[in-house]
Amino acid sequence: MTLSILVLLAGVVAFYWFDEDSLPLRLGMVAGGLVVAGAIALDQLVRARIPPVCPAARVELRKWSGRAARTRSRTTIMVSRSPS
Repeated sequence: MTLSILVLLAGVVAFYWFDEDSLPLRLGMVAGGLVVAGAIALDQLVRARIPPVCPAARVELRKWSGRAARTRSRTTIMVSRSPS
């Protein structure tokens, strides 16, 4: 979150730093800083929610390994090869 705040601050500083440039260009700098800061903040929020999902995914993957998975694949092959 700190990085996104710094990027947003950089956009505002750029607005005042380049005071001799045209207003649309300076507003574009602020808007660009806002978009990039929002993307960084969203990315950090998504990454914070991923770790709780990982153990559950591991459990589901384990369900598909071993003897049960071989049995399911053989059953699928037999069903798909059965005559119509």
